[in-house]
Amino acid sequence: MRRIFTLLTTIVLLSGCFDAIEQQVTIDGTPEDAALNFFDALYNKRDLEQVLYLSSPRMKRLVKSYASINNVQRHLLNLSYDKVKIALDTGNSKLRTQFSKNSKISIFFSGTYFDDKIEDLRIAQMKKVDGKWRVDRVEEGGFF
Repeated sequence: MRRIFTLLTTIVLLSGCFDAIEQQVTIDGTPEDAALNFFDALYNKRDLEQVLYLSSPRMKRLVKSYASINNVQRHLLNLSYDKVKIALDTGNSKLRTQFSKNSKISIFFSGTYFDDKIEDLRIAQMKKVDGKWRVDRVEEGGFF
């Protein structure tokens, strides 16, 4: 009886582990996910490795040339923040990106820099590289 109880307990515990593995969140499954995670890694997490992971080869060369998070923010994007909230500017568009190789994603930034409130819009040009979405270019989004 004890062996059966141990066996059932082990099966239940292992099945819970498999559910957790299947529910892992992908950071680059859609162009929106990849863009948000790129900018979150750049401004909030300050994780240069994740920024490089989510970059196309072209963007990766540029990011590496600036060597630090602060330099990438200041010179490559011309956008520095102390604290920032990042959101998609979805508008009214519903795009089907399953079969496309390129996409443009509008990202809205709202935060502070030296106690000044700064709101800005950037457009991330996304590119599919080896089946995963990567940030290829970042453009100024104009005025809103």
